[in-house]
Formats: sequence, structure tokens, C-alpha cells
Amino acid sequence: MMKNNPSSRGLLHYPALLSIWLALSITALFYTDDTTAMAGTLILATLSVVSLSVVAGVFVWGISLITILVFGVMMYTLYGLHTSTIVTFITFSTAAVGTSLLAWNTSRQFMSANRQVERDRLLIEEMRVNDEKTGLMRFHYARRTLANEVSRSLRYGKKISVLLMKIDKWEELAEKIGLESRENLLMDICEVLFSNCRSVDTLFINIDKVGAILPETGREGAEVISRRLAEQVKKKTKYALHIGIALFPDDSIIDDDLVSKADIALLEAINNNREIVYYQPEGSGQVECGRETAESENPLEGMELTGYETGNHRQIQEGETAIQFQGASKLGDIESLQKALEKVPDIRHIRLVDFSEEVIIFAVEAEEATLAEHLLTRLDLPNISIDAKDNKITVKLDTPILHKE
Repeated sequence: MMKNNPSSRGLLHYPALLSIWLALSITALFYTDDTTAMAGTLILATLSVVSLSVVAGVFVWGISLITILVFGVMMYTLYGLHTSTIVTFITFSTAAVGTSLLAWNTSRQFMSANRQVERDRLLIEEMRVNDEKTGLMRFHYARRTLANEVSRSLRYGKKISVLLMKIDKWEELAEKIGLESRENLLMDICEVLFSNCRSVDTLFINIDKVGAILPETGREGAEVISRRLAEQVKKKTKYALHIGIALFPDDSIIDDDLVSKADIALLEAINNNREIVYYQPEGSGQVECGRETAESENPLEGMELTGYETGNHRQIQEGETAIQFQGASKLGDIESLQKALEKVPDIRHIRLVDFSEEVIIFAVEAEEATLAEHLLTRLDLPNISIDAKDNKITVKLDTPILHKE
């Protein structure tokens, strides 16, 4: 019986036996009959190759039996029934059976080794992505997951909720109950998270905070889950849990900004000793979450090319050109516009800067002198007009964008 986890010595065991068996078989064939030895050698080599590539043992036995029968018929047809013919047939049959079994076991040994390597690779990948103590996804990979969820939600008009959580007076617990007990407390929180969240939710850890990305979950759903988590953590650990919540697309449509605003809400919850806090803009008269106020009807008006900061903390950097699309009315328009920009010559990099009702702003790296002309002639959008001024380009959409699936 072959072991599930073959050693490096075991990997060499069957190939060595197969080579020795083939050498002995060929030698025996030459001793019995020189005339048919070459034919027998070629047949054994072919049988060995076929057995190496076959997975099921029943096929190996079937191929061996057919090969032996064909060789026997060939011997009888050519030489008739003689003692030498019988001896040659018995020698070949023994060689064929042994070759098939050794080749098949060699194949199984290597397949088992490949499966073990794949299992180890997946385990290493999981350890790299997930925190080994808590089992939660590391924050770096969670950000990638959030970016993918945002892209998918933009396309299909879905909602996302981002939760950041922290135990009340977490820093003080190290001195109060000790580091080891605090680590056990974190494990209890993770157990509550795994028990009360869905399989589609992404749970992650970021230093002293844990978080959850909840796809297709609006304000009401986020509140239900948050209250359940807070109650279960309180029941299991006797400690209060602070939760900050940011909503897509209500608070932001940019992945990094969603996490930042959930962190702001969490800080508000901690400072005011509150259980659950939703992100709220700090005041009126400023652009927050991509929504413009009455003080500025055009988000590009008065902007500076270096260090311009939008309500979701993305900037137009030096060397970039701002392209404002007026007339876009759906979240799905963002993806369609980005794909259209990708087809324009000389545009090397595109990133979303801001989004508000009827206005979408991208920052692009491109040749400024020819960008407006290329947008006018190569932008695959119907009925557009372009206004280029300094390093700012405004594209007016006169008809709704047709989304291509």
C-alpha cells in the first residue's frame, strides 16, 4: 500500500525498480528468442509509457491482458506452437505484468507527491493571506477584496457595508488582564464573528481592530449584524464592543476611503462611549463622500493641480489631467467611462477621483497637448462635447451611456 505522503526516497523507489525490471525482462527475452526480442522490447516500452499515464488500476490490467493476447497471437501465427514459443510467451507475459504494475505504481507515487505539493502550496498561501492566530484575513489582502467588491457593486448597483470593531479600552486591558488573556479575548471575538457572519462576508484584522466587509448589505442589514455582534461579544466576553460603519455608495465609492470613514466612525464611537456609529460628514459647506454642496456647483472650479483634495481624499497629482464627465447619472457609468478612456490613445493611467450626482471625475496621465483631440475623435461615446481649459477637461454627455454586458 502506498503512503499518502511519499518521501523523496520513495519517489525514487518505484522508478528504480521499473528500470531494473525492464532491463531484466529485455535480457530474458533475448535469451529465449533473438528474433522476437526486439519486438517484445518495443512492446514493453510502449506498455510502460501507457501504464505511467493511466490513473485507474482496472485499465492497467486491461491493457496488460490485451497486450499479452496480441503478443501470443503474433507468436502463434509466426512460429506455431513449440516449446520455445511457449517459453517466450511466458517470459513476455511475466515481463508485461510486472512492467504494468511498476509503471502504474510509479505514476501513483508521483501523482501523490504532486497533490502533497499542491496542498502545501495552498496551506502556505492561506497562512500568507490569513492571520495564523485568529484566522482572519490580513488587512492588505482585505483591501484587495474590498476593491473587487466595489468594482462589482459599481457594475450591478449593489450596496456594501464596511465595519471596523474594537473592544472597549483595548489598550488598558494589557495591564489589567495581561497580554495572554487579551489575546484569548481576541480569539473569542473572532469566534463570535465566524459564528454570526455569512460565508460571503470577508473578516479581517488590522493591528488592534477587526473588520468585516459585507457585500450586498445596506444600512438596515449592517445595523442588524452590528447589533448582533455587539450583543454576542458582550455575552461571551463581558466587554463592550465599539463598531464604526461606512456604507457604499452612501459615504464613498472608493475602497480606501470606505475604510478610512469606517475608522473615523469607530473613533467617534470610542471617544463618545457609543456602541455603533455610522460615518457622518463633519459639517456642511464642503464636499463629502463625493456629494457637492451649493457652495460649488462644479467640483473642478478653483482646483489646484498639485495637492487638490476631493471629499474622498483622492488628489490630482502633478503630471495628471482631470477629466470631468457631466451627465453621468448611474454608478454603473463609472465602469463604462473607464473602459472608454482605456481605448483612447496615449492615456497611460486612469484612476477615479470623485463622484457626485451627474458628475464623475477621473485623473489620467497622458500627453496634454493631444488629449482633448483624442478624446473628441477616439472616445467611444455618442453625442459628446469637450471643453479644455488649462489642465482641466470637461466632457458633456448629451445622451445616457449604454452599458454593454
